[in-house]
Amino acid sequence: DYWTGASLINLGRYQEAIDILKNNLECKYSRLKSFEALNLIFQARLNESPDDTVVSAEWAEVLGKGGFHREGFSLAFRIGMTEISKIEKTVLEKSKKKIFDLAAYNLKNAVTFAALFKQDEHNQDFDYTAPLHDFGDRSFNDAVCEATFLLAKSLQETGHSNIAAELYTTAAVDKNCSDMIKKIANMALVAILNENPY
Repeated sequence: DYWTGASLINLGRYQEAIDILKNNLECKYSRLKSFEALNLIFQARLNESPDDTVVSAEWAEVLGKGGFHREGFSLAFRIGMTEISKIEKTVLEKSKKKIFDLAAYNLKNAVTFAALFKQDEHNQDFDYTAPLHDFGDRSFNDAVCEATFLLAKSLQETGHSNIAAELYTTAAVDKNCSDMIKKIANMALVAILNENPY
């Protein structure tokens, strides 16, 4: 619980504290205190290592689970996009797998937090189709579609074709996705089905 996590922080056992406080984000009574403690830890870690993608990814997860769904989505989406862009420049297969895993982890979080953001009651008047600066002028809907498609792509390329096919199907039929995303998702889905006809 929160008090156990706080005690571990005082003992300097930060990773153990993070693990406990992250689990406690689901407790409605001490969620805010847990988030505040995690915020202090992660801001210190990010100040020390601003380019540490793993730390940033964990912070994105904390944001999303802490109720900051749009912020969690934004950060997870940016990390996922950045990791995907590194793939073609990477030669070693072992390194590629690490990049794919990190990309998939973040894109999965991005898709999850986007869905939660759309469920938030106070976002009913939010314009999901307007260009948003923090998504590189993509709209929120475009960014979610792209995250779904890229998650499918990363799963397909790491041998998880069945799950990838489900996500490609989602992107292909989502009325909010652009015609380009739908077309590419359909092509990828056909390719998977041709490889695995049964």
